[in-house]
Amino acid sequence: AALGLAAPRTRDPAAQVRAAAEAGFAWDGAALRLDPLSLSLDDTTLSGRLAWGTVLEFALRGDALDVDLYREPPDPAAEPFVFPGEAFAAWQARGTLELERARVEGVELEGVTLRLLLDEGAAAGAAR
Repeated sequence: AALGLAAPRTRDPAAQVRAAAEAGFAWDGAALRLDPLSLSLDDTTLSGRLAWGTVLEFALRGDALDVDLYREPPDPAAEPFVFPGEAFAAWQARGTLELERARVEGVELEGVTLRLLLDEGAAAGAAR
């Protein structure tokens, strides 16, 4: 709210209370680099690097993330979720997010690695 942005509704009203970021910053005229990068949101800490030029590239490692805290409250009248693939069609991004622990839909996970590869073929369903 202090930034003039409305916070999304979450299942846990206390979620998104504390956020911080710290990074080394470099700009070479074509790409922005944040390395080293340290982020925290509530009880989650992430570290790694991020670069954004023609392609968004990242490698992040974190301790624990409870995804359920940040999901919207259930609404029986709501339409089912449809992944907005068209919104990502113009993106070019690649990277990894590694988490020691995660919780999604009440399921506890350990050693989670998420890899993202969005390239020019993403509009045709080639996102991997």
